Amino acid sequence: MVHKIDWQVKVEEFKQSGKTQTAWCKEQGIPSGTFQYHLKKYYPSAPKQFIELRSPPRGLKLRLGTICIELDPDFDEKTLSRFLQAIGRVC
Repeated sequence: MVHKIDWQVKVEEFKQSGKTQTAWCKEQGIPSGTFQYHLKKYYPSAPKQFIELRSPPRGLKLRLGTICIELDPDFDEKTLSRFLQAIGRVC
């Protein structure tokens, strides 16, 4: 049977490993439910890790009559300005 001090050591080893709980527990031969129990028992205030999910940046779509211009999110403003000036001369 693993003692309290051993679980504290195990939790620290897990934190240092950089692995997921599932992968680390499998490698150690520890049931993930058992590990989670001891993790919560000895570290009840351990902050939960959240991953911020961001929606992908969207481009820009400009329509002028039958002309449609689609721009990538990282478009070059100077090039766009010159292009619009050139269209303005034609239209």
